[in-house]
Amino acid sequence: MKMRICLIGTFLAFAAGLVNAQTWTQAKWPIFLAPQARFGSAFTYDTFHQNSPLFGGVGASNLGPLTLGDTWMLTPAGWRKLSPVTSPSPRFGMMMGWDYVKGQGVMFGGGYFANNGVLFKNNETWVWDGTTWTQKFPANSPSPRYLHVMVYDGARNQTVLFGGVTDAGYVADTWIWNGTTWTQVFPAHSPSPRAGGGFTYDATRNVSVLFGGVTPVASQSDTWIWNGTDWVQLFPATVPPPRYAQGFQYDGAQNQSIMFGGTNEGGINLSDTWAWNGSNWVQQFPALIPTKRFYTQMTYDYSQGKLGMFGGGEGIKIGDVYLADTWLWF
Repeated sequence: MKMRICLIGTFLAFAAGLVNAQTWTQAKWPIFLAPQARFGSAFTYDTFHQNSPLFGGVGASNLGPLTLGDTWMLTPAGWRKLSPVTSPSPRFGMMMGWDYVKGQGVMFGGGYFANNGVLFKNNETWVWDGTTWTQKFPANSPSPRYLHVMVYDGARNQTVLFGGVTDAGYVADTWIWNGTTWTQVFPAHSPSPRAGGGFTYDATRNVSVLFGGVTPVASQSDTWIWNGTDWVQLFPATVPPPRYAQGFQYDGAQNQSIMFGGTNEGGINLSDTWAWNGSNWVQQFPALIPTKRFYTQMTYDYSQGKLGMFGGGEGIKIGDVYLADTWLWF
């Protein structure tokens, strides 16, 4: 099975149910004021400065896929390119969560293309303080990887990382970042080894929710929660089709998590929208639907009460189509 490499991004805001149903709206900012088309970026919401930083990803060049290392900020007024004094090297497939207790974004891992397309991975930990990047050198770290999932657990004030692709292949290890170092934990239960799942923190129920991802066998449609101690598999009555590389983000206004798009190992890209309410999946049918895409990154703007989504990829292989559109869900 061949897995396509991509990542997720855009602002969304969801109102669940048939009453006060909400939809996708494409932002109309000038394209030259937005990041270049890409997938596989890191994207999060800065609660201190009330904006959403975006880093890196994969874009296009005359020589093929180009790994990016630029930093952007999405505000209610549009995109703004930043020029931090210090910056990580170009990469994609990394993940970033916002530690609002320490007031910084935490980014780990990622891959990059070199030597005519050969993929390399890293295990670097970087933090973003709203102005610049600072590399951390913890005593312990997960192995180099990309396409893992990671989120900040607000109830326990720690960042949770799971799985991804390493030199050994797909893994199913769970790690905790406490602001100083990484610690591997060994829960009694765990999802199977996988990469590219949807992962978000549900602040209403104080758990992190994982859906799908791709294993060495196929894309998945299972739902798991991390409760701070163990992984628990849930068996909802309704289940979205299997997928990986989808956008998935908690909506604080509606106390639900919104999932959009993704793909599967058969090369079928998706454009469906689903809401997770803590016990079941409910498909949404918005009046306006973004194009099919995979590895688009999503974040939630608490100051605006909206979810946002940026870019992603289309096509059946890397480089077919790179997207640079910004969508809001509200």
